[in-house]
Amino acid sequence: MRLLALASLLLAAACGGSSQTDQLRNAVRNEPPPDPRGSVVVRFAGQRATDARPYTLPSLRDVDWRFRTPGLVAARVVGFSAEDDRIWALTPDGHLVMLDLETGRSRTMDSLVAHVRLDPRGSPIVITNTGTMRHWRSRAPRVIADSLTGTVEALHGTVDGRVLVVTRLAGDRRLKTLEAGARIPDGMAIPNGPVAFGLWGDVVAIATDSGLWVRERNQRDGTRFHAGPHAQALVFSASAHRLYVARGRQVEALDRYDLVRLQSVRLPGEPSELRADPWGRLLLARHPDADSLWIMPVEGGTISTVPGRWDDELPAVSPDGTILTRVGNDLVAWDASGVERGRQPGAGNDRWAVAEWDPRRPELQIAAEATAAAEAPVGSDARLYVQVSSTTNPTWAEDLARDLRQAGLRASVFPPTSTEQMYRVVVGPFASREAAETTGRTLGMPFWIFQPDEIPGGP
Repeated sequence: MRLLALASLLLAAACGGSSQTDQLRNAVRNEPPPDPRGSVVVRFAGQRATDARPYTLPSLRDVDWRFRTPGLVAARVVGFSAEDDRIWALTPDGHLVMLDLETGRSRTMDSLVAHVRLDPRGSPIVITNTGTMRHWRSRAPRVIADSLTGTVEALHGTVDGRVLVVTRLAGDRRLKTLEAGARIPDGMAIPNGPVAFGLWGDVVAIATDSGLWVRERNQRDGTRFHAGPHAQALVFSASAHRLYVARGRQVEALDRYDLVRLQSVRLPGEPSELRADPWGRLLLARHPDADSLWIMPVEGGTISTVPGRWDDELPAVSPDGTILTRVGNDLVAWDASGVERGRQPGAGNDRWAVAEWDPRRPELQIAAEATAAAEAPVGSDARLYVQVSSTTNPTWAEDLARDLRQAGLRASVFPPTSTEQMYRVVVGPFASREAAETTGRTLGMPFWIFQPDEIPGGP
């Protein structure tokens, strides 16, 4: 029914009007957020190559769907991009792979990768073995630096496309801010100690032997030092308004701006690392023996202890509040009180990515494909598309296709193959003309059905 509600906006936007396009985008993006119970965790093979597969949370029930990831083995999962429903993973031989949840297919995007991290919008920042730094946006790389030197200790993107990097060269530790088209700066000397970045890259903190060093990026005199006892771990909250600091067995919540203590919790042991829930509900603390962790509700409450190893991916907190850990060779799902809610035996050595994504969509896709295939003429391998727009602006075409996908349509862009053609925004493919026409009529707007080898006009 959402498609019918958007039909008039799609009609107005089909020929590329900017104001109508903005209305369409707003109509799509202002939809209520998906039910967090639609969260899934996606499993990537960590040893023997098999197709990636999703599991529902918290039960870890296998969803009847397989992504098409032939030969993919992941050394680690880089993260999930909620803006475009993509999961990024790194292979053992340094290839950066993107899994598009909309199409169910994977694609190798980069190679010789030594370091990689997603920026605040979910786009990868890559440093290669040769010292080249690239920032991937809209599936296109932009070179940030081509000769970065020193050992990279930390990497973080900013909301405006800059990159913060901590390097060390011959004992000299520096914080540098890099941007495309500018020379690599000398940066500023910074103290030793664990580093924490705010999500948007506007603040960085370091726990030193004698206190906290904090640097606010957008302030003229943004560097502060707060003297105090040694802190062995620190992390910013999801909003970056709070800084959590572990000093011995004490975990303190500090106001980011004046570093005043807001609350304090004492744990049974001294945590060696802290990890914040991206949705701001929980704080995870690593046990000093590295075989378990403490679950701490941010707003206060009972602290729970659960078993689990600690690495770049896990433990992780999902949108529905499930905590995922590796226990032995199993993946285990817990609730915030430490009660086991699901388990996948023999899965602990595979790689896992939490995604805020509706697990029912693949099953609906399978049903739609089966219906279209049943309607196809016997012996026909025709692939038909419904064209909804043509434009000379490739950026507008990509934006419209993305908005259509967010509205539940399988949309893509066909680039021109000659100077007479334009960028075509299409929905499909369909196995029969009947199936394509049914979808076109559902849109309630002018459309054009064609095969890829045809040269269509425009709606």
